[in-house]
Amino acid sequence: MQVFKDDFEVNADGTVTLSAELLAEYGLKVGDSLRAIQTENGILIAPRKTLITKLLDEIGADLSANGFTLEHMLADSKTIRQDIYDEKYSQRQG
Repeated sequence: MQVFKDDFEVNADGTVTLSAELLAEYGLKVGDSLRAIQTENGILIAPRKTLITKLLDEIGADLSANGFTLEHMLADSKTIRQDIYDEKYSQRQG
């Protein structure tokens, strides 16, 4: 992981402007949310939308594009849970 350092100034209205290089490095666009996290060493500024969230969004889009809906997955999960239950408890009785 490459360490990137940049200097910033706090503007009169309390905003901070990030460099174009930093925005590009993290794929940040106008309107993206950032989170400030106070640590013992200072303030950590991180994108609110993490990599896992982005990946889940991509997976969701792919599933939707292929006709999978949340309703179908929930309905299927009930059947799968019932099959697992039946398999587990039918072995105990038999």
